[in-house]
Amino acid sequence: MRCELPLLLVMLVLVASSGTPTKRLDKLIELLDGMKSHETWKTEENALFGASREAAASKWMAKTNEEYREWTRRSSLVYWDYMTNLTDENADKTSVVSNQLSDWLRIAIEEGKDHATQSTAQWDSSLVRQLNTLSNLQGTPVAKESATQKYIIT
Repeated sequence: MRCELPLLLVMLVLVASSGTPTKRLDKLIELLDGMKSHETWKTEENALFGASREAAASKWMAKTNEEYREWTRRSSLVYWDYMTNLTDENADKTSVVSNQLSDWLRIAIEEGKDHATQSTAQWDSSLVRQLNTLSNLQGTPVAKESATQKYIIT
């Protein structure tokens, strides 16, 4: 039960100005019960409003999901038709295309491996150069790679 301070003061003044202490207590209980029922009514109204919003949101979500399923079904049918027509019309060229594609993939993979190896080698040599430059600036030698350590600045 939420009660504002000014409203509570007004209630206490009204109760204090009424007749006997028993009547005052009865009046206060009646006022508090009235406020409680009003708060309960507001809570129920908000619950109904929230439930209607939730129902509307679930309907919207169901409609959106249905539209998405339909769009996915149509796009997959269109794609399947395109691919089957492509292969049916060009049945004599499919082996040539697949051979060219496999050659292209093989070359791309080999070039990627070469590039990765070169990048690693360049990074290693760049690290050695940076360590040597740093040691020259400090005037201390750099220990080269040993069994347990790679590069140490002493």
